Amino acid sequence: MKGIRKGFTIIELMVSVMVVGLFVAVAVPRYEDYMMRSRWTLALADVQPLQRAIVDCNMKKHSLAACITADQLGLDALPTPSGSSAAVKVTSIDGTRVTLEIQGGTILGGCTVTLTGVPTEHRINWTGSTLREVKERGYHCSRKRTGV
Repeated sequence: MKGIRKGFTIIELMVSVMVVGLFVAVAVPRYEDYMMRSRWTLALADVQPLQRAIVDCNMKKHSLAACITADQLGLDALPTPSGSSAAVKVTSIDGTRVTLEIQGGTILGGCTVTLTGVPTEHRINWTGSTLREVKERGYHCSRKRTGV
């Protein structure tokens, strides 16, 4: 009389491990991209008061060239996105456009996001945003990773 077999065969275990491995290979990169996008969302939200200060300054002084330093904007210092080692730089191009360059540290994937604002009658349209890749550090910056 034969006994009832209990347990799994080695083939069944190998197939199970392979399925779990495929799941991890797909899920981990997507999770990392999701986390990077959420960090950039927070960093860009931290820069919004600076964007508002530039709009207010431009309405008062009618010149973007006079609205690029913290003193000119009426701020103690340019904001730094919280929880990251990012740096923010404001420049004016010929007084007709303003750029906010956010250089992300390692928490933000080492990416640099540049937001370009074009003034209209009563506001500034932040129409352009670009990304630069930082390939020498192995980071790959894209719209998918930063949401910009």
